[in-house]
Amino acid sequence: MVRGESRILSIGTDLDLSGYAQVVLTIEDEKGKQLQISGERLTVWEDAVETVLTDEETMSLQNGVLQFQLRARNTETDAVVSNIMEDYLYKVLQEGKLDAFK
Repeated sequence: MVRGESRILSIGTDLDLSGYAQVVLTIEDEKGKQLQISGERLTVWEDAVETVLTDEETMSLQNGVLQFQLRARNTETDAVVSNIMEDYLYKVLQEGKLDAFK
């Protein structure tokens, strides 16, 4: 993944997410900055989730290793948590949002 890029993020998991009413994806960079994605922004399948990160969201994260974790809950006592997964966020040379093309 590259900072500043709008990105479709698909994450497979060994969890069975079917039947869970609430699923949350947490993304954390090496400095502890977190993004939490849930609700309508998160498409949930039985064994995977998908979301679109905006360019502003990817710019808010620091270059380096990103960690991902899924949490799901159906009731107060029925919850699951995935293992922590990792990917790398690459830098861009020019910071800031691009203006719309004219």
